[in-house]
Amino acid sequence: MHPQADTLLRLDGLLRELNAPPPAPLYPELTLRGGLLLDPLDLADLAGLIGQEFGIEAPAEEVRSLASVGALCDFIEARTSAVVPREAPE
Repeated sequence: MHPQADTLLRLDGLLRELNAPPPAPLYPELTLRGGLLLDPLDLADLAGLIGQEFGIEAPAEEVRSLASVGALCDFIEARTSAVVPREAPE
């Protein structure tokens, strides 16, 4: 599965948790505010869910600055590729 396809699938689940089910399917050009009708509070909540789901820092102000689903995927993928898995304790 293409990395962005996995990210889109996981984002779909997070949006459903916010009670903001996206149109099927999610696509990169879809806007967060106009297309998904997310307000600043929704985006702040989404930032928290993204942090938990992907194990990354996702500051609400940065997430609120993003315009589209594609930009959000790029944001997530840039941070997940920078995360170095910790070794399990022995």
